[in-house]
Amino acid sequence: MGFDTIKIECEDKMMEAHASNLNLVYKSPDMGMKELKYPDRLEIDSRAAMYHMEGVSKFHACTLLIMAHIFCDQEIRKMSADEIRKQGFGSMNICGMIDLYLKMTDMGVPTVLKYPETGLHPSAIQRVADILILMMNGPVVDWYSIDPEYNGEMDAENR
Repeated sequence: MGFDTIKIECEDKMMEAHASNLNLVYKSPDMGMKELKYPDRLEIDSRAAMYHMEGVSKFHACTLLIMAHIFCDQEIRKMSADEIRKQGFGSMNICGMIDLYLKMTDMGVPTVLKYPETGLHPSAIQRVADILILMMNGPVVDWYSIDPEYNGEMDAENR
């Protein structure tokens, strides 16, 4: 994307690290509740994800495919935004984060996902990690390649 470094700020300290498509940042246990800030990135946290989910009417073409992978449920690919909103906090949180991340990435906006695992069952968290690792390794040009049941056609809503 053209971003060579990611800046991470904690209180009065600034650190720069090599940036990839997606950087995973974990706080040291001795940091306590100190917040990390990313001055050159859009932070997508639960609040932003939920706000996005309140108003979204059409998902990015790949959002529901990724959600189907996370929850091992192909029926999710047919769900509307209203149906996702009825699924509960964890589903809304991760769906909002993924959709906002994909849309911002398409626009060239560097982002940070904060606590994408919030509200999810441990089995779903593991699959979120799988998706994040895919994104770290470079842009995922063909999200449908992660779906073994994909039959070659996009969902009607996302054509």
